[in-house]
Amino acid sequence: IGIGLDYAIHLTHRILDETDTQSLNNALITAVKGTGGALFGSALTTIFGIGSLSVAITAILADFGFIIGIGILYSFIFSIILIPILFKLYDYTLGIPQKDR
Repeated sequence: IGIGLDYAIHLTHRILDETDTQSLNNALITAVKGTGGALFGSALTTIFGIGSLSVAITAILADFGFIIGIGILYSFIFSIILIPILFKLYDYTLGIPQKDR
């Protein structure tokens, strides 16, 4: 959970940085395109690194590797999909403060 939480933090920070210079829609697109690739690479290496335990001889280690690998995958997917949706909902209800340009 702690490893997957970093994906949401990095994406949220990038979206907030991008909203300083552009509209929310463009900021979401830029952030997901830019940071999403780096997050995907990080998630992929973590999934395969920890997921390699799923071929362990011990059943407990194999289950642990499989479950953690799936958890990291879900964390990445939900970060890429859910964070932009939550930003849109927040902007629709309360509005994101914009800095003077």
